[in-house]
This record gives sequence, structure tokens and C-alpha cells, in this order.
Amino acid sequence: MGLNDKLLPYLTNSIRPTKRIILQCVMSFFDPIGFLSPLLIHGRIIIQETWRSRTEWDQSVTDELFGRWLGWTKLLSDIEKVRIPRCFFGDESINDIRAIQLHIFSDAGEDAYGCVAYLRYLVRDEIRCALVGSKAKAAPLKLTSTPRLELQAAVIGARLMNVLKTSLPVSIQEQFLWVDSTTVLSWIRSDSRKYKPYVAHRVAEILHTTDIAAWRYVPSRMNIADDLTKWGSGTTVDPECRWFLGPPFLHEPMESWSEQPKTKLLVPDELKPCYLFHHIVLPEAIIDVTRISKWKVLLRTIATVYRFISNCKREWKGLPIEAISIDDGRKAIIPAVHVAIQQEELCKAEHLLWRMAQADKFADEVKILKRNKDVASDQWIRIEKSSPLYKMSPFLDEDCIIRMEGRTAAASFAASSTRFPVILPRDHVITKKIVEDFHVRYGHASKEIVVNEIRQAFFVPKLRAVVGRVIIDCLVCKLRRST
Repeated sequence: MGLNDKLLPYLTNSIRPTKRIILQCVMSFFDPIGFLSPLLIHGRIIIQETWRSRTEWDQSVTDELFGRWLGWTKLLSDIEKVRIPRCFFGDESINDIRAIQLHIFSDAGEDAYGCVAYLRYLVRDEIRCALVGSKAKAAPLKLTSTPRLELQAAVIGARLMNVLKTSLPVSIQEQFLWVDSTTVLSWIRSDSRKYKPYVAHRVAEILHTTDIAAWRYVPSRMNIADDLTKWGSGTTVDPECRWFLGPPFLHEPMESWSEQPKTKLLVPDELKPCYLFHHIVLPEAIIDVTRISKWKVLLRTIATVYRFISNCKREWKGLPIEAISIDDGRKAIIPAVHVAIQQEELCKAEHLLWRMAQADKFADEVKILKRNKDVASDQWIRIEKSSPLYKMSPFLDEDCIIRMEGRTAAASFAASSTRFPVILPRDHVITKKIVEDFHVRYGHASKEIVVNEIRQAFFVPKLRAVVGRVIIDCLVCKLRRST
């Protein structure tokens, strides 16, 4: 590491720096292995704070940042005491080294996250530890939850472990990765596919590059990576501090290490949402609509089914049934009265046919809209963007029919069916029969007249194409009859 002489006064004489000077001073330290990370990371945090405070490049920092700057520069005097041995094992012969273990500690705080690596080995039955290196990063400017930062620190720890395993010229017998977050451990020890992408992708990387059994819990007070993430007077790089010597518990036999807690915690906020609609049953078709050619005949057929259901109920109550027609020449076995098909029955049949068409083509949308009717608006499930109804503002009316709420909803002078038209799929047989009925009802009129009349009550995507096909089919039928 080296410093420009021009920058020394800002580090030693308590001169108020600018953002440009702070950046130059912090970036002048060269520490690629991370021996001085407990000190240098706080310099990077100060740089981040200058950006957050919107300080200009050549503008002096605020009083709060200047106080933090002075606190950081006072700690830099300890750097002169640091002495790094050229070999991890000191003067010991490699033949006397055995039971080499690699330990990675990870942690995260509000301002930073990182990891640190140690080698633990035996020399003549004496346990020793050696600092290998560390990685530390300032937390993102965008607010991120602490569990997510701790998971990101674990990812960096896993990457550091894989780099050290392939680059160190010694045989490592065991690897341990330590974290002080039971949330991170629960994520690692569960199925990553049940979580949201941020957690799922990082857990998948951890599981791909490390062994689950290598991950262990360590209390925060014993987590050496805590020195990377906490700002305080205890931050130091004294040669006799635990940063260089390793955490005290590593110098003890493995049997005395703290017992691992059970981690079954799940964070609901990170779970991927899953929706089930088993309790919603869509109506099934009670008649094959393809067997009836005309819309009006189909309506009367469905209305007759409703009349049959009504007569069954009337007979059970001892009332005379309502017959559509009565033959006076024959004696009725069951008392009956003549009642023609009522408008109410035709409306029921019409609504049923609309629901059948919608249930066939918009099954998922119907389920979502039905579910949304029973919950508050802040708990509504959104329709997928891939749905043909996504841009139509659909809703269910009192008859469970999907209608569209568009600009015509503001036309208070118009009929309700015009303001909120029924949405029908363009490629359904029921929709085709409705279009054919409008075409015949208006005397085989032009396409635009039929389109205009249909739009008074229905919304059909690409309606002109549907009407055009119906007109062509009608012309083909006439030609066949004439020949």
C-alpha cells in the first residue's frame, strides 16, 4: 500500500476533506488480499455516505461526515504495527502440519457485508490459526433487508472458499462455513425453488458450490466477520487482536464447539406465492350447443330445461306443472296449466350460455375474479399479463358474468349493457351463433351495421373478422341452395 504525499495532511492533520479527496485517500490503500478490511471497509462506507448526502466533488463534507472521517483516520495509525508472515505456518516445517481445516466466517450489517477465511491446523498437537484473506463490500445504496445482505455475504464466503481450495498449495481436509443468521441457514437447508428469485438464485449457487453439511451456526459475539460490518472504537488491526489470531473457539478442540441449533424457520416475505383454487367449481355444459344450429332455438332449448327443473320442484310441492303446450284431447296424468316460455327463463338461458362460453376460454380468469369477490381489494390477485383479458378491466356482475369496464362506463345516459358489455371469446361456437343471429335479425346487413349492433351489448376481440367469416359462410350457403 502507498499514499501520495499530497494526501497525508488530510489523514494526519485533521483537515476537512472534499469528496474527491476522500475518494483519493481511500483508493490509495492497496490491499487485494483483505488483511486490512476491518479498517478500509469503513473508508468505503464514508465514500458511500458522501454520495448519499449529494456532496459535490470539490465541496467540503458535512460536519457529521467529517466527524466519521476523523474517527477513521485515527485508526489508521495501527497499520504501521501490522506484520504479515510470508508463510501461513510461520517457521514450521510442512511435514509437521496436519489436520488442516479451512474456516470461512460471513456476516452482514446495515452498512457492509463480507467474509474472512482462516486455516486451522495442528503442530505437535498444538492448535493454531492463520488469517488467509477476506472480502468486504459496502451495502447497496438501495435499501436491502438484513437477511438478504447476510445471504449475499454467505454467497461471497462460498466463492472465497472455492477459490482458496483450488489456489492454496496445501491439502485441506475439512471445510467449515460459519454464519450467525438462522434465517440464512434455513434457506440453505430447504428447497430453493419455494423462494422468490433473489433468495432462490443465491441459495442455488450456494448449494451448487458447497456442501450443506459444511454450513454451521456461530453466535454473533464469536463471529469474527462481525469486525467487518460494525463501526466502533473496538475496530483495530493490532497484531495480537483476534482478527489476525482467529476467533478463540477455533483454538479449542472441536468437541467444545457450541451445539448447532435446529433451523426450521421460514421467512414468509421471501416465499414464492402459490395460489390454489380447489374450492371454486366452474359450471359444466348441460347441453351440447353444437347440435343446435340457430341461437334462438338454442335459447328456447335451454329455457325448456329450466322449465323442467321448475316443474320438478312444483310437483314436489303438490302444485300443477307449467306446460308449454297441452293436448285437450288427452287426459292429463299430472295437473297442468298452459304457460308459454317466459322472458325470465330466456334471460336465465342466455346468461347460462354466456357463462359457458367464458368458462371454456377464460377458466383461469373466472377463478381469479371469483376469488377476488370474497376478499378486500388490497388482497386481489392480478390477472396474468398473458391473459387476453389483461387490458380489459374485467369484473364479475351479480350473475357471475364477466363484463368489461371501459370508457363507456362514464356514459350515464346509456343502457347498463352498453356501459358494461359482456366479454365473449371470438373463437367459441356460442359467439358464432350470436353473431349469426344478429346478421339474420338485421336483414343480412353490411359488416359495419352488424358490428355496431353487437357492440351495444358485447365485446368480442377482433369482432370484424368474426362477422366477416359469418357473412362469407352465409353467402356460401345461399350459393349451395341456389345450385
